Amino acid sequence: MQIQKWAKKFIQEQDAKEIAEKVTFIERQTSGEVVPMIVRRSSSLGHVPFVIFFFLCAFFFYMIHIFSLEWMGSIETPYLVVVGGALIFTYGLSQWTWIQRILVTRSDQIDQTWLRAQVEFYGLGINRTNGSTGVLLFVSLMERRALILADEEINKKVDPGYWQEILDDLILKMKVAKTKEGFLEALDRVGAVLAEHFPIEANDVNELKNRLIIKD
Repeated sequence: MQIQKWAKKFIQEQDAKEIAEKVTFIERQTSGEVVPMIVRRSSSLGHVPFVIFFFLCAFFFYMIHIFSLEWMGSIETPYLVVVGGALIFTYGLSQWTWIQRILVTRSDQIDQTWLRAQVEFYGLGINRTNGSTGVLLFVSLMERRALILADEEINKKVDPGYWQEILDDLILKMKVAKTKEGFLEALDRVGAVLAEHFPIEANDVNELKNRLIIKD
């Protein structure tokens, strides 16, 4: 599969292929459907450039006031330079993930990641599998958060604490640049519990594509 440029820092084409093969292997043991997914971000960032621009202008105007930059000519000149420079710096800084993370509150990151995961869960039709046995393994990179959303039949039998253990280990792996390994281990553990409670059936049909989904 074609990997977007931004995602290549975390995962390569061969990695995505191995993850897809792992999903195929798992689904030979269970009637469940597993969908691994990475998104660039879940949080809304529309406010970020405005916040950066405001603080840059305030900082530069303050410096002009402190140092009395008379050598820049008329009073209009430094202010025009400040606004132009702030616009340029704003564009560059607003693209940096760590800046985005700082300017979105932790509570918003949590809430918006949860909402994005739900949108993807229903949008991909994971909630419409036969027997209600779909699982979404969801990672949002900017927020450094991971979620497992499972359909109702699975939730009746699997303790949420089990999912959290898987997610904690996955995030730890990703923090040390072992995204592929983290996904493979997480999928193994998801597959194990699905095979235990929802073993493969003779008439089982593969309802969702076996692949790693990568989205902005």
